[in-house]
Amino acid sequence: MRILLVDDHTMFRAGLAMQVKLLRPGAVTLECEGPAQARKLLQESTLPFDVIVLDLGMPGFKGLEALAYFRGLCPEIPCAVVSGQELSSDEVGECVEKGAFCFIPKSADAAQVAQAIDCMVTGNAWLPASAVSVLGKGPSGRPPSVWSQAGLHITPRQAEVLRGLVQGKSNKVIARELGISDGTVKTHVDHIFEVLEVDSRSKVVIRLARLGIRIQDLVDPGA
Repeated sequence: MRILLVDDHTMFRAGLAMQVKLLRPGAVTLECEGPAQARKLLQESTLPFDVIVLDLGMPGFKGLEALAYFRGLCPEIPCAVVSGQELSSDEVGECVEKGAFCFIPKSADAAQVAQAIDCMVTGNAWLPASAVSVLGKGPSGRPPSVWSQAGLHITPRQAEVLRGLVQGKSNKVIARELGISDGTVKTHVDHIFEVLEVDSRSKVVIRLARLGIRIQDLVDPGA
């Protein structure tokens, strides 16, 4: 696993690199303070990178321009983004739609960062609960038949699996918490993808947001 960290804040970048090494000793992290240095490294590196972690607030970029820049520069490399600013629901959604599979706010605590890194290096999507709740905000008085009204056929068990997905948990963790096998979780995930008409975990969050389904609604679809 080779990770490129692009952030103009030296202390945050170094801290993130240290946590990656602690959690994944075999991972290789290279640090850049800006896009020019990162571009040079990407062009000259003889070994490919598996993930690019970039700061949305780097000098010279506004909004999601940094993400668009790196997605255009190397579309084959997954991007995770960090941000020191609170993003609107539209901006978080746009991050995911433009290819960011992880969104890590710089206000995240150590446990959240550790969870995000673990998901990132295993190729799983991760969004903090705050971002999920922002994306999934719907009318507070949403009727209990939220799933049927949305035209979704989701069982209570699949709703529990779905809740784990939007929290960035791996299939193995979901299986352990629910007391079921990894294979059963995978079957549920495949069904969820089919029902929501998506092909990745990150797109699940966007789909739920557009349906107006909040994370609280994922406890029991028939409640």
